[in-house]
Amino acid sequence: MNADETALAEALTRERASARRSTIRLCVGAGVAIFILIALLFGGFNHAKTKQAINAAKLQISLLENALMAYQADTGSVPAHGVPDGTGGTGKIYFALYPGAPGARIYLPELDPAADPQGWLGGATGPGPHKIFDPWGNEYRYRSNVSGSSTIYALNPDFDLWSAGPDGMTTAGPGGAYDPTDPANLDDIRNW
Repeated sequence: MNADETALAEALTRERASARRSTIRLCVGAGVAIFILIALLFGGFNHAKTKQAINAAKLQISLLENALMAYQADTGSVPAHGVPDGTGGTGKIYFALYPGAPGARIYLPELDPAADPQGWLGGATGPGPHKIFDPWGNEYRYRSNVSGSSTIYALNPDFDLWSAGPDGMTTAGPGGAYDPTDPANLDDIRNW
């Protein structure tokens, strides 16, 4: 092999090595771009899913509130539940709005345990009372001022109804205490 052939062979080797490095860079760049696009796509889906759940909770609270107001118009009061943090009150709401007795007025057909179209009952079936759950699987919070008691439980004149929101945390206390700036309450969805 003479000097010209050797130089040509070395030049071809350098060119092939350069082409391989360029191909590797291109593949790595494409992989990074695909990874970023996938991350953005899943992030967008998560945001949309959270927003959809928030809107569902707002709608459910509105439906429950309207049904409770219709119940109050018929009976003169809302179901009594004097627990400051609102826990455990949805069974009373369920029984009032979907009594299950033959001929009794059903105020909210969406609470039918045989259908449960919105998943409010968490899969519970049969006669109630059942707990009513928000889109994140947490029981809604409900508290009312108790007739004849001087203790104030609800911030509203009749009742408070709320979801602890996506984080599942909320704080509420005696006398209707509720601090909307408390970090646990920032994502709560309330009827007040």
